[in-house]
Amino acid sequence: KTALGYTLDAPEKPGAPATPMTVDALHARVSQLAPELNVTAYKFTNHGFDNGRFEVWGYERSEPHSREMLQLDAVSGALVTRSTPGAMSTLRRWVIGLHFAQYGGLPVRVLMLLLTLASCLAILSGNWIWLSRRASSPRRKLSRLTVGVGAGAWVAFGALLFASRALPMSWAQRGGAEEVVFFASLAACMLWAGLVRDERALWWKQLALAAALWVATPLLAATHSTAGLFGSGPRDATVLAVDVAFLLCGLGLATTAWALSPASRRAPASISAREVADA
Repeated sequence: KTALGYTLDAPEKPGAPATPMTVDALHARVSQLAPELNVTAYKFTNHGFDNGRFEVWGYERSEPHSREMLQLDAVSGALVTRSTPGAMSTLRRWVIGLHFAQYGGLPVRVLMLLLTLASCLAILSGNWIWLSRRASSPRRKLSRLTVGVGAGAWVAFGALLFASRALPMSWAQRGGAEEVVFFASLAACMLWAGLVRDERALWWKQLALAAALWVATPLLAATHSTAGLFGSGPRDATVLAVDVAFLLCGLGLATTAWALSPASRRAPASISAREVADA
């Protein structure tokens, strides 16, 4: 990968078992080697072995369009390689900076997130309105399938996040397993949608399942890092923000599921009955 401005020295086969440094310790090591680097991604290779590698991607705080990569020995924390400028690297940095909205800071990222969610909602709601005007059996099946995709996407992402925290870091196939969990969860939700007739029940049950997965994710994150909301070590602002965001998403999903469930419709009925009796 020298054409992209960096080279990687990562053995394909694991070596002898060895105890790696923790993510927090490796992050502190990166801060010593490159204090100007705003880290955006981590990657372990051969985790738990003496030839394990810890790769870090990020950009300079003073230059949002920059893109750097550091590779450390996961056991000793020694620097193995660091990215060097190049023509392809410059182009790649510009494309990544545009894709991740590194040019506008946090306000632009939040705005793009809201616009993305609004676009998804516009597509799904338009499809639901079109389907609601047609009552034929094939279209009713398509309507239930649309619910399975719309609510199932939240379940699939929740299952992916849950698996990323539940699977052991030393497992070499964890990346592929996370992808399998995502697509299998989405397929299961679509199959579930095809087997039921009550779309409202389908909505609240799948959203409730998604809420449970999203809320459980920060709890499981403490098994890999102590810097989160439920960790026992020094807190990291970025990790805290991610945990809080997951909890808020889970709370929003749970609230929506409750609003669509039969339980939310029983209370007004009982109040109305008492009012009539009093009258």
